[in-house]
Amino acid sequence: MSYYFNCIAFYLNVILLLLGLEEKGIPGTMGHHTLSVFCILAVAVLGCYSSSFQPSVAFVCDMGAMHMHEDGKWVSDPKTDCIESKSEILAYCKKVYPALEVTNIVESSEYKHIKGWCNLGKKTCTSNEAFTVRPYRCLTGPFQSDALIVPKKCEFDHVHQPKQCHGFAWWKDVAFKACQGLKHMKVESYAMLLPCGTDLFTGVEYVCCPDANATASADIDAKESTTSSAKVVPSVNVAGGLKESVNKYINMKQSSYKNTEHLAYEAAKSELIKEDREKAGKLMKEWEDSRKRVKDLKKIDSKGARKQMWR
Repeated sequence: MSYYFNCIAFYLNVILLLLGLEEKGIPGTMGHHTLSVFCILAVAVLGCYSSSFQPSVAFVCDMGAMHMHEDGKWVSDPKTDCIESKSEILAYCKKVYPALEVTNIVESSEYKHIKGWCNLGKKTCTSNEAFTVRPYRCLTGPFQSDALIVPKKCEFDHVHQPKQCHGFAWWKDVAFKACQGLKHMKVESYAMLLPCGTDLFTGVEYVCCPDANATASADIDAKESTTSSAKVVPSVNVAGGLKESVNKYINMKQSSYKNTEHLAYEAAKSELIKEDREKAGKLMKEWEDSRKRVKDLKKIDSKGARKQMWR
């Protein structure tokens, strides 16, 4: 975890440097904008944690297991062969990431081309042998789904069945059938929704896009020519206070998509993102109002304004 600590420490030093320059009266540093501190901290969090690192493990039989290092590179473990048991994969995640609170695993929805596999028992290895596999993500803390991109002319939806607890392959089939049920559409991407056991889930979110082969002779541009450009639906933490919103939206959509898995979570995420944006907008308005009050106060009492600014 040293990578993250060093990253955060760098941004904190930047803040302290700017504050120090402000104390010396150097203009154009922090000024009286309290919001600048929050902006820099936000950059720190996003910059440090939006890297390519995702705790993951991958297996190929007769080859040493692989796990992703915090720098985003894959590392070979020549002592461990392929693991098929879900509980053993979870245990292996906890072994290779002892500093993280690994709570579950989920099979990646995409195949990864991984280099550097080593034969079992090799003490030293400089192999460039590569395999294309589907890794397992080692989930830490509250459940967080994959981010799904919704391109132009595509649709996203979700399926959630609280009484159904199935694995990755089952929900994948649900997503594919859901998109096949739409005219000239096919699955673009999908992700699991709400875990109910080790690598077991109660739903799926998915994105359906036009099938180029099926729509070659179909005229589908009339209604879709005005659709918005590609947008990204970011991963959303569905734990804690957001759970109520998820359940509310899921119950509303459940009857329409009983046999699909990927649509359910996408729509739930869309609802949550809307709420988050409203909260963020409200918070930014409060910050802006506070800044204006400090600015007005500074005209009357500059010292009092400075004290008010750093409360």
